[in-house]
Amino acid sequence: MKCVCPMGGDRVCPDNCLLAAWHGLPEDQKTMERRRPIVEQLAKQGYTQGAIAIQLGVSQNTIHHDLETLSIIDNVKGEGKDTLGRKRSTGRPKGGGGKHTGPQPARRTDVPQAAELVLDRGMTYDQAAEATDSTLQVVRASVMREEGRREAQPLITPDMLSMSAREKGEAWLRQEKKRMQASFEDTVQTRVREHLEAAIKSMNERYEEYQAVIEGRRGFMTGRTFRLILSCLHPDSRKSLSDERLSAAFRAFQLLEKRVLDEKESPTPRPPDLPRNLAELMEARRKRTAERSAAARARRAGRTNVSVK
Repeated sequence: MKCVCPMGGDRVCPDNCLLAAWHGLPEDQKTMERRRPIVEQLAKQGYTQGAIAIQLGVSQNTIHHDLETLSIIDNVKGEGKDTLGRKRSTGRPKGGGGKHTGPQPARRTDVPQAAELVLDRGMTYDQAAEATDSTLQVVRASVMREEGRREAQPLITPDMLSMSAREKGEAWLRQEKKRMQASFEDTVQTRVREHLEAAIKSMNERYEEYQAVIEGRRGFMTGRTFRLILSCLHPDSRKSLSDERLSAAFRAFQLLEKRVLDEKESPTPRPPDLPRNLAELMEARRKRTAERSAAARARRAGRTNVSVK
């Protein structure tokens, strides 16, 4: 298997390579529990903290913390060697520089979170640097390292699978197609059932309204009156109808005037205004009594005039 490590180059790794297994994991599964055994093994093989950090794609501080928890930090140098285990210059001037007072803080060279913010979430380099509290150079290096790691991942095609794996994959695809088809058919049947139930409910509601209109219908003439008028209007019966029958049909139809015609065509006489309280009622009664008394006096005066003549 071709090496997928950041420092692997053209090497071929064994199938049980821990680094290959580590880089093949999804990001959400690269936990501390899975990282520590790899850190411990690389530390025992003589790798420096910086080399281990680059191999695993994490910061040197993370490796330092892992080694502290594993109690083997004394066996791994953090600053005295480069990523390949070679000695490197301390950077102190040769002529009487200041005395080294303690270990310098580890400098982060790789921030996978920054690369994820730039490549997957569309942030700019400056925004990713501010979000991860890193420098712009570290963010650029992290993005380049992540792009290389993603490009190094092989493209898996069906030709690369064994026959048993391919058959299992095809069987899984067939099962998944059947499951999706069954789910689709169930969804369609459910929707059709819902639409039919809604249509039946609406039809029953309209039918109930129709029945209510039929049951609430009140005729304004009897069947006998209707047949009488109908017979008188028939052209074949004009010579055989009696005057009595025609008069009865005329009176019956005349009584239906207010029911057949609207108020505009046949206005209803306005009734006299009703009293709105007891005082108006007594006043109306007094006027009515006075009118009757006046009419009675007029009649008596008329009879007296006739008798005198």
